[in-house]
Amino acid sequence: MFATITREFGHLDGVFVNAGYSDFRLFEDVTEQSFDKVIAVNFKGVYFTIQKALPLLRRGSSVIITSSVGARKGWPTTSTVSACKAAVSHLARILSAELMDRGIRVNTLSPGPTDTPMFARVPGEEQGEAIKGVLGTNNPSKRIADPLEIAKLAVYLASDDSAYVVGADFLIDGGGHGHFGRRRLSLIAESRDRSCSTLRQGTGSHTWP
Repeated sequence: MFATITREFGHLDGVFVNAGYSDFRLFEDVTEQSFDKVIAVNFKGVYFTIQKALPLLRRGSSVIITSSVGARKGWPTTSTVSACKAAVSHLARILSAELMDRGIRVNTLSPGPTDTPMFARVPGEEQGEAIKGVLGTNNPSKRIADPLEIAKLAVYLASDDSAYVVGADFLIDGGGHGHFGRRRLSLIAESRDRSCSTLRQGTGSHTWP
């Protein structure tokens, strides 16, 4: 991919690293295989995508990483997913310092639950809709995010309008970071248990960036 970009464009003005895979399990249920898969996508994938893109990034360019509101929370069953998101948030701060002399900005977006096709990966359309309903009802904004709302903030961070924004983490979660606690996870678990226990068993994934 980067060879094609080099050949056809010669450089990059920005990179939006939007990697995400969710597998929610209790700590004692995490296996090396499930651990490695979450790490491979959510941290390793982000890390080396930026590294490979770096030679193409010129002065004034922007790197945007998708983190998560979960990086700031201690929700049960998120020991691998949220730890990875916390890692990429800290990676952004480190890279901001390392790349500042090159004029490359690095920032993170931390969305809450977002209405993307990943919900369809939960077995059974009914269960995916039920989970979305729980997440929306228990958000102060009474809904989950539209992907376009996240994209608009990403476009701002990629543009020259945000030239003075460096090493920042933007929460975009409808107020959920200050509202959700264990009760949210309990409600999701109840919804899950009424169908096929997907989240706990790790047989599917859904958007919880």
